[in-house]
Amino acid sequence: MIWKTALNYARFWLVLALVSGQLTAEQKEQILDLHNRYRSMVSPEAANMLHMRWDEGLSLVAQHYAAQCIWEHNYDVLNQLGENLFLTTGLLSINKSIARWFEERKYYNYANNTCSLVMCGHYTQLVWLKRATPSAAPSHFCKTFRIR
Repeated sequence: MIWKTALNYARFWLVLALVSGQLTAEQKEQILDLHNRYRSMVSPEAANMLHMRWDEGLSLVAQHYAAQCIWEHNYDVLNQLGENLFLTTGLLSINKSIARWFEERKYYNYANNTCSLVMCGHYTQLVWLKRATPSAAPSHFCKTFRIR
């Protein structure tokens, strides 16, 4: 199972490769609710944080990449997108996956926009001010991953 999130100027693209290969309406709503909740918790408070809404159009791009089972950022879109990856060998917990990204905020220094010797890019992608459109792509279970 893979969690992968990418941001595009005013779009947020979330790739979920689930064993079942499908996202329910409830899962999509949960993903949106969690993102909006965490985005509302940034400190200092954002002056114009956009409320996220779903975009299925980006799902096709996400699904295509997730189906390749590559455990690496999609360098074909990194000029326009940022990505978050999440991998689990157990049961997928949407809450835990997104919470782990948000936990990186303790390493982020807002004043100089840096991380203190630890990765915090997942946090910054999650709360990026002008992102407003998440979407998810159902994919298939990857038995193995490859690295480019």
